[in-house]
Amino acid sequence: MKLFLLSVFLFIIAPQSYCTETLIFSAESAQLFPAIMGNTTKVSDSYPGMAIEALRILEKKLDLKIIIKRKPWKRVLADLETDKTQGVFLSSYKETRKRFGQYPEKNGKLDPSRRFTTFSYALYKLKDSSVNFDGKKFTGIIGKVGAPLGFSIIDVLLKYGLKVDEGKSSFFDLKKLALGKLSAVAAKYNDGEYYLSQNSDLRDKIERVKTLIVTKPYYFMLSHQFIERNPVLAEKIFDTIAAIREDPAFKNRRKAYDKLRGKK
Repeated sequence: MKLFLLSVFLFIIAPQSYCTETLIFSAESAQLFPAIMGNTTKVSDSYPGMAIEALRILEKKLDLKIIIKRKPWKRVLADLETDKTQGVFLSSYKETRKRFGQYPEKNGKLDPSRRFTTFSYALYKLKDSSVNFDGKKFTGIIGKVGAPLGFSIIDVLLKYGLKVDEGKSSFFDLKKLALGKLSAVAAKYNDGEYYLSQNSDLRDKIERVKTLIVTKPYYFMLSHQFIERNPVLAEKIFDTIAAIREDPAFKNRRKAYDKLRGKK
């Protein structure tokens, strides 16, 4: 009996081991320069993307273990809905996406102050094409406009009455445009400029229309199930992502990515 009580006493006073929480965060397999690099399911060690680097900082700040997976965007959202992944990045706001997971909110409303970044979509065309966008209407588009599968820009293009060809990524869309298989391509500005800077065969044939199509904030989302289990941690994650975004050292890291496309 004395031995048993001694064992219990030692257990109580001994340092308790801390079990670091493991979370899965998923991103699309298409590139979103400079947030997510490469059209691949793999995560690069040297230049994985600013969003992935933010998650590595988040790990340390909140003492988490984060596993990062990359999949096609529709699968990413499906996994979020079933809690196979607890977080996804990056997502613009769409009301229909709220069934998959939750954006950062304040008083029940979307909280743009806790976005991770802002992206703009641009229109790309062949240099000898009459395709244009003046901020109000598209002109010169006869065939289809290329856009990545499942991306929010598709809804915008459809509202203008355009026909859309949904592709694997903006890179493949631009290649199809260069071959004359598309009338134009709607791509995130950073991605489009990156691909043109890295590929002379695209740069020689394609140019960007000056007026941007749309600019919107992009967020990390968390699964409804995870937020229900860990409401306090969920809020810490949303808050910390916003704080990392504004950190001067983190902002300075962007310069390394700009050098990849020759921008000074």
